[in-house]
Amino acid sequence: MFPVRTLLWGPAGAAWLAALPVAANTRASLRRTWDLLQAVLEVKSQQDLGFAQSALTDPRAWRLMQIPGFGPMAAEIVLGEVGDFTRFAESRQLVSYAGLDPRVQQSGDLRRGGRISKSGRSQLRWIMVEVAWSHVLAHGPEAGLYHRLLRRGKEPGVAITALARHLLVIAHKLLTRDEPYRGEPAGTYLRKLATLAGARPVEQRRQRGRKDGQSDIDWARDRFREITGQEPPRRSPATAPKTEVSASATTAPAAVSAATAPAAPAESITTSASASGADRYHATRGVPSARKTKSASGARRSPDPENKFANTA
Repeated sequence: MFPVRTLLWGPAGAAWLAALPVAANTRASLRRTWDLLQAVLEVKSQQDLGFAQSALTDPRAWRLMQIPGFGPMAAEIVLGEVGDFTRFAESRQLVSYAGLDPRVQQSGDLRRGGRISKSGRSQLRWIMVEVAWSHVLAHGPEAGLYHRLLRRGKEPGVAITALARHLLVIAHKLLTRDEPYRGEPAGTYLRKLATLAGARPVEQRRQRGRKDGQSDIDWARDRFREITGQEPPRRSPATAPKTEVSASATTAPAAVSAATAPAAPAESITTSASASGADRYHATRGVPSARKTKSASGARRSPDPENKFANTA
């Protein structure tokens, strides 16, 4: 049985496929599928690089990336779907625009909420749900809302939709008030910016043994000061964090010869969306019981969202 904590299209998955006792025609079919997947991953790595290069010059994307679950790709998609956040005077208007607002059934004095309306931008609603799943996987500070709803007996889909709506409200506050997000550790945000800096053109990056250009960590520190108004942590991040689903170098199955095996794509800049957030969550953790289990992150109550923003007085 394939171990669910590893990637099927990674080195462990390749070794698992090569060891399967299957017929020759089945192995040939697996080889064709593998070759096709490598081509798709190569295209996706180029797509991720394009999103990262677009986010390099967009301060709004840097601000959104403070929220766990937001990477360059998610930030650019949200900004492309919403446009100018200031055209929504209140966050509930943006929630309604995304179709994440609940339907209301009212008769006289009786008022009852129902399912979300789904009357707005479907792509915005989709990417916010993906961001919410990534937020839960990263044990973000807002994930307590998801776990509390599970303990109350809500379905995972209902709980993750509520978290997606909550994160969209926070994104609206960050971009309309120009305030920093206080929930993510400074070191984590600095690592995100340093990873993003790796998408800069070669001539802008400082090469080893040369003094011209700006290093990735120096670029990240400047952006950190610009967005948060604070000094970045003194200790620089050693390496970029591993993505949940990366298009890293893979090895072809043993049945594929070295001459015909496709070249592996470079490591992706952002978290891959090859699998949905729900699939990644269920594959790596499973759905916790709504009544019988208590998640470690769910045991802590999330702080008041207002505490995560700087005072504007």
